[in-house]
This record gives sequence, C-alpha cells and structure tokens, in this order.
Amino acid sequence: MFDPNRITFTTLHFDVADHLCQECEAFKLTNIYSNPAREHFLTIYIKRQCSSIHNSFRELLRDSVISDDTSTLSDFTYDSLTRFRQAGGNSDLGPTTHARLAILRHFAYEHPYLLDRVEEEDEGSGTPNPEEIPSEGSPTGEPAKKKRKHGQGGCTTKGKDFWSKVEMWFKA
Repeated sequence: MFDPNRITFTTLHFDVADHLCQECEAFKLTNIYSNPAREHFLTIYIKRQCSSIHNSFRELLRDSVISDDTSTLSDFTYDSLTRFRQAGGNSDLGPTTHARLAILRHFAYEHPYLLDRVEEEDEGSGTPNPEEIPSEGSPTGEPAKKKRKHGQGGCTTKGKDFWSKVEMWFKA
C-alpha cells in the first residue's frame, strides 16, 4: 500500500502471495508451499486480509476527508503509517509517498460517492416514514418490519468500487 509507484490496488493479494512464496524460508512457510491444500488456504487467508486492509484504508481516507472529524495531511500520514506500515519499516516515508497519500486524499475528496458514506437524514423532517407506522393488524402496536429491497448491499460491482476507480484514474 505504501509503495509510491503502486497504481494497482485490487491485485495486492497477488503481490503479497508472490512475496511470501519467494521468501518462504525467511517467513518459515516451507511446509505450506510444499502442500497444495495448505497453499490454497493461505491464498484464501491472504485475499481476506488484503480485502480487510483495503476497506480499512478506504475508511481512513474517507474519515480524513469528509467526516465530522477530518484530519490534516500530516495527521492522515501518521495515522496511515501507524496502522498499515510493515513493522520495523522506516518511519520516514519520503516526499513521493507523502505525495501519493495526498493524491489519494484528493481523489477521495473529489469522489465521495465511491466511499460508501451514507448521509444521515434530518430527524425533524415532519413526515413519518410509512414503514415505521404501526400496522393495523399488529396487536402490540409495534412498527411493521421493513421490507428488504433486493439489489442493495453486498459487494460493489467490480470496476465500480473505490479502488478500481482509483486504478483507472491513475492509468488515465
């Protein structure tokens, strides 16, 4: 994530898997890379961890730019460094990495709709939500359960998510 030359973020798990395979003796993973079933489980684990890191970094970007508690570039860089930098790494990232983080923050600021930020509605709108009105058939007077709309939630379509748009923006 902190490589200043990285323009592909969605394939980070492939890079991590390749690095672990090349350095399997240093990481003491020789027993895993000698067994295809173990390699498969390691690949699944790497992909989940990288996805979690993507989401956490995207949320940190979002919160640093458009939340109620926005932060400066210096604070964002420090927070990113403490949360996502490899342990024992050099704490001085250099101007290219600072520039990369500034570019990512600028992209997040210009494209807030990609950050999955749900805007809160005003509480005093005056009109009640029809789904929250008690149903007539309900003996306890409890609000009727909301119906779940199909096609919402879950994973964002590939190519329309934040990191895919960032990659397309860097390639353009």
